[in-house]
Amino acid sequence: MNEIDELVRFLQLGARTDLKHLASQQILGLTATNDGITTLIKSEKVLVSLITLLHDNTAKISKNAAQTLVNITSMETSIEILLNLDLRNDSMLLKSPKNIVETTLGFISDETSEISDENCMILANLTRDDTHIEKVLDLMLSSPYSLEKLVRIFSTPDYNRKGSNLDYLASVFLNLSQSKRFRDILFENSDLLEDLTSFLTFKKSDVRRRGVAGILKNCCFDVERHKWLLSEEFEILTKLLLPLMDGAEYDEEDNEKFPVELQFLDEAKERDQDEEVRCVLLESLNQLCALKENRKFIRDNNAYVVLRELHKWEKSPKVLLACENCVDILIRTEEEINADNLKDVNIPEDLKIKLDEIN
Repeated sequence: MNEIDELVRFLQLGARTDLKHLASQQILGLTATNDGITTLIKSEKVLVSLITLLHDNTAKISKNAAQTLVNITSMETSIEILLNLDLRNDSMLLKSPKNIVETTLGFISDETSEISDENCMILANLTRDDTHIEKVLDLMLSSPYSLEKLVRIFSTPDYNRKGSNLDYLASVFLNLSQSKRFRDILFENSDLLEDLTSFLTFKKSDVRRRGVAGILKNCCFDVERHKWLLSEEFEILTKLLLPLMDGAEYDEEDNEKFPVELQFLDEAKERDQDEEVRCVLLESLNQLCALKENRKFIRDNNAYVVLRELHKWEKSPKVLLACENCVDILIRTEEEINADNLKDVNIPEDLKIKLDEIN
């Protein structure tokens, strides 16, 4: 019996609390290195025991198990192994969740759980690589926890009564939005997308704003949805431009061309302070510039003036580049561009680069 097998004996719900706590600490320590994680994921018993210990009544033990799984799922090679575990056969729980995805959703949904944030991080790690997104989405959709409920939980202030903020659910939704199937669900249930994007100006959390900005960017890859995104029903242009604006005064002519919500902003209004958010918003706008009718709409709503003022203020090289990419398209005449859809034709390499996602 090796050292890991020895520790598994104490990683059981019925083990003595002091020995269980010590064993969980030792296992957590092993996840500080990739070699340690590699050793642990070779043992299905260890993984099942850790998932089971999330339910332990001793907070410090369940916390250790949760943090261990956060660290383990940060290694790509662990994801497929964990997703394929069938917990119903090996878990000691009377009513065991079927899989690790259902397990995390249960803790996220439990408003009294002290490890909800860690479970958000585990699920975010499970969905980070696009090779596993469809499987995770299948497991989510077949679980007792609906997508509608998860968005409601995310959107409810202080949902968790134990201090978890659930911010990393934004990362989960962002990762899932790499899937067209998931984006179609959002488009077909537009209230969900509206609820998510309401956090685009949520100053308390960069994680939430980055996640929501990324969701919008991924939605903009679906050219067939551009008309709806730009419509009065959703008003994505207003959503993208508002965080890029401050409270500076514009002359009356410019101001009247802005969407109504962008007119006469409070002079104390600040631009989003996170360069990642600003960059992703600009990349989203860039995607919308693919269609001729979109470009006309964006010009007519004076987006160029917003970008011009942003460029004067901006210090980040990558945000400046993203801004310039948008401006370079918008200032060209349609005769110069000579294409209804820039994604469907051969275009000059410099313009093609501007339209492609900036990594």
